[in-house]
Amino acid sequence: IDIHRAFQGGGSGLDVAASFTGGIIRYQRHHAEPVRLPDGLAKQVVFCGEGTATAERLAAFDAWRNGATPAALQKLAEAAEAVARRLNSAEEFAQAFAEYADALAHFDRAACLGIFGPRHQHIRDLATRAGVCYKPCGAGGNDIGLAFATDAHAIARFGHAVRTAGLAAQQQFEPVAMRFSTNGAQVHSR
Repeated sequence: IDIHRAFQGGGSGLDVAASFTGGIIRYQRHHAEPVRLPDGLAKQVVFCGEGTATAERLAAFDAWRNGATPAALQKLAEAAEAVARRLNSAEEFAQAFAEYADALAHFDRAACLGIFGPRHQHIRDLATRAGVCYKPCGAGGNDIGLAFATDAHAIARFGHAVRTAGLAAQQQFEPVAMRFSTNGAQVHSR
């Protein structure tokens, strides 16, 4: 991670840590710790059909923050900590994830970053109707989102609703069949 940060000239290194470590990680202060999601969670990754420019978002964030920690950012950090602490129960994790998604939406409105752009907001509305919690994800590109629920049938309904809405709106909403790999990036020599 330190090599990547030096090469890139900064950045959190989260995407590199996730790729290197594999699985699910808790990432704090440039340190990755493998964790396990609780049993009983159903998930769905969604491709929203478009990405955004990371550098522009970071510049807007820095201007909004202006070296301080605004209340919306503090609330987002607290919600992220709550998610990381609720790994013992699927129900508690899903509730904390939903609260994090709400805090992210509030932060997004306060900072005017466009994280929940029209496509992600549409998908989030579909998630709410299906009874699942959803948030945009992606290393700055914001081209995917992630939904969790404790009800696998709700996740299936959500995936179907996303695909149907994408086709109806002639947009590229697409549920993506993904699994969390337990292995990170590996290099093999012969």
